[in-house]
Amino acid sequence: MDWKLDSNGNIAVCPVGGWQTALVGGMALAIRLGFYRSEEALLRGEMDEEQFVLTPAQALELADVLRSGAEKAMTGPSSQTPQN
Repeated sequence: MDWKLDSNGNIAVCPVGGWQTALVGGMALAIRLGFYRSEEALLRGEMDEEQFVLTPAQALELADVLRSGAEKAMTGPSSQTPQN
C-alpha cells in the first residue's frame, strides 16, 4: 500500500475523534473509528465514522504496531526518521 500525500508531499492525515470496539460473533474484533476529514470539519465538529473488522491475529498485530509507533513518537524523532 502507498501513503496518500498532500500537495506538499506530506502524508495526508485525518485526526481521529474517537473509537469503539466490539466482539463480533465471539471470533473477531470490530473497530469503529470516528475521524475528521478536514480542519474545517474538525472546527465544525463534523465527525465521520467507518467500521472495520479484524481477526484476532490482525488485532494483536495492529496493537503491537500502534504501541511501538506510539513509543517511538513519545521519544521524539531520530536523525534517521523521515519528517512529515
